Amino acid sequence: MKRDQSETGDIDLLLGIPDALAEQMAVLDERGVIRFVNRAWEVFGRENALENHGMGVSYLDVCDRAAKNGSEEAHMAAAGLRRMLDGLDDEFRIEYPCPSPREPRWFLMRARRMSMAGPIRILVTHHDITPRNQAETAVPDNAARPAPDRDPVDHNKVEQELKEALEKALDREGEVRALLMGARALLKKQDFTTSARGLFDACKMITGANAGYVALLSPEGDENEVLFLDAGGRECTVDPHLPMPIRGLREVAYRERRPVYDNGFIDSAWMEFMPAGHVNLDNVMFAPLVIEGQAVGLIGLANKPGGFTDRDVRLASAFGDLASVALREARAEEKRAELLAQLQAAMGEVKKLSGLLPICSGCKKIRNDAGYWEYLEGFIQSRSEAQFSHSLCPDCLTRLYPEFCETPPDE
Repeated sequence: MKRDQSETGDIDLLLGIPDALAEQMAVLDERGVIRFVNRAWEVFGRENALENHGMGVSYLDVCDRAAKNGSEEAHMAAAGLRRMLDGLDDEFRIEYPCPSPREPRWFLMRARRMSMAGPIRILVTHHDITPRNQAETAVPDNAARPAPDRDPVDHNKVEQELKEALEKALDREGEVRALLMGARALLKKQDFTTSARGLFDACKMITGANAGYVALLSPEGDENEVLFLDAGGRECTVDPHLPMPIRGLREVAYRERRPVYDNGFIDSAWMEFMPAGHVNLDNVMFAPLVIEGQAVGLIGLANKPGGFTDRDVRLASAFGDLASVALREARAEEKRAELLAQLQAAMGEVKKLSGLLPICSGCKKIRNDAGYWEYLEGFIQSRSEAQFSHSLCPDCLTRLYPEFCETPPDE
């Protein structure tokens, strides 16, 4: 799916922020499993030959194993993270030693619960505080010690930026997942109504609409012929056989061959076209199915909480394209089936002209399947596309019209 260049640049910028930070950073899910790491986290793991430190690894298990090996700080870290996962705390921090083969090292671990919709996510950072600890150790006890390090970065800002990046990434992941669902519905080679239902369900899910339908343009081009309707749980008492003329906002979508929506539909002038008993519509969107430059159907969506957006327009347009492909393939398959039936019928007729044909020795008529006698021309014309032109062979011409012959017939 194509994206606006500036939007893609913004997403790449946000996703690049964590990798630009010197701090090691990871995001844990509601089970304590690592779901995201930045470049600094990966580099630290490689340089220190750490196993099982990347995405998909349980960070809680890592802490528990270190605690069993005698690390009191790891035990405290695991306990602090579990309190956060249980919703008891929003933040936890601890300093811990992490010596390397070359030198002693100390790190500050900080965990914060991210304020974002959906499942719990915890942002974990590790900052090297070795220089600070070494400076404190070098200062005599009676000397003024430097003030403890404040956080090396603005964690609130980092969290907000990471939150935006994750939400963008999750949103993009949802779009891709919905389009894959639509593609699977398209690839199953089923009838169009079934394919259209799969595409509609995926489109409704990703846009957040609660109701809708898929319809095709009538052969006369003046009505919508509804394939199926999803009222979204609201009451709809309209006669399903009632015509659905091409007018109102539907007409705009058909004429302009692009998705259109109205978030104030219930208060708009379009409402005058709604029949009595129709399901209540707070907002609507129509995405046309376009084949060879002509709008031939619609995906209708309605009643999205909060209203439709330009993002929904892009998604509905993509699903409209998929539905158009499905319809074109279905119609091509119908045409192939029709041609095959005609061919089979023609082959059946050809078979009738094979084998022994009952023909009269005198008048040369042929007996058909019903027992009636037909002239040769009629018999063949009824069983093939052959046409006849009539003339006389030389023998018949001499016999029937001797006066026109140069050589008289034998006596």
